[in-house]
Amino acid sequence: AKQITIPAHIETLPQPVKKIYKALRAIARKNMPGAYEMVYHNALGYATSESPMDRVCYIAHQPKGYVNFGFFFGKDLPDPMGLIQGEGKRLRHVKVYTMDEAKNPELKKLVLAAWKKGYADISSWRQSLKKKK
Repeated sequence: AKQITIPAHIETLPQPVKKIYKALRAIARKNMPGAYEMVYHNALGYATSESPMDRVCYIAHQPKGYVNFGFFFGKDLPDPMGLIQGEGKRLRHVKVYTMDEAKNPELKKLVLAAWKKGYADISSWRQSLKKKK
């Protein structure tokens, strides 16, 4: 399957969320230096390598008209403002409905914290997969 480019992916989004999506993308790029950015499963992914398996964060448009900023290892992120949602074993997300929410400085802190521990998270997760075999 041909890989869709990031601009082409963003063009497919409904107008109201496009702005939010772009704002979140700017936050992701600025606060995850060295991240590999990719379109994977109709979302933007930010990974420690070129492999989608190594994603630390993602940005995904939701059909109900908001955008999820997701954290693959979000369970233990410091979240004093209670922005993070989700019940998964490790996956969490922040729902972003407005530009004001996209500009919340707390979101940037979450991204920084997730990226800081991203390499270690990916590495220990990969170790756990090897043990299961």
